[in-house]
Amino acid sequence: MPDSNAGAAGDATDETAVANQAPTPAGGPGAGRGNAGKPTHGKPTDGKPTIGPLQLFISFSLLTISGFGGVLPFAYRMLVEKRQWLDKTEFAELFAIAQMMPGPPILHIAQIVGHRDSGWRGGAAAVLGIITVPTLLMMVLGLAYHQLGDIAAFRKALSGMSAAAVALIIVMGIKMAVAVPRRVRPWLVVVLAFVLLGLAHVSFFIVMALLLPLSFWFAWKEPR
Repeated sequence: MPDSNAGAAGDATDETAVANQAPTPAGGPGAGRGNAGKPTHGKPTDGKPTIGPLQLFISFSLLTISGFGGVLPFAYRMLVEKRQWLDKTEFAELFAIAQMMPGPPILHIAQIVGHRDSGWRGGAAAVLGIITVPTLLMMVLGLAYHQLGDIAAFRKALSGMSAAAVALIIVMGIKMAVAVPRRVRPWLVVVLAFVLLGLAHVSFFIVMALLLPLSFWFAWKEPR
């Protein structure tokens, strides 16, 4: 009887040890943990679909084709209203960052949007989409202007395109103003920037040196 009881106890101990062994998922350790702890490499984690490099290149190439006279208003329409890759606040924030950096703001916006969704490949594809088609078109238009620049009708057409570009920029500015918080301090910065840049013609770098610290201080003072 003691031997039988000891054998039964040993079998129970072996079964308990086997049951407590966690099976290793296929693919090696950690394969069953999902994506926890893994970098996303530019893939959004908020449920939005990832935008591939090819789609970024095509979208920004089409943007530059339609953006005669100024591409930023068309960029707002594509990114915010049509494809909804950004909301109004995000576009306004990216535009503010891009405006403070050297070079065309649309290049910086394209690079940030592309890198956010597809890493460095997406950023490179978006920038190539911005510069490839305009470069080819400028070569063709440069030859056309050399041949047709003295024709009055051609000059009037260029003047009409410039007027349309001004109207588009004004409309984009009004739409972006909606994203500005409806509080006194942010609008004070807007008014100061308009007066210093538009009316007083103060240097852009001086205005940024004055308004950036003021904006940070206002943001720090805002109630949480």
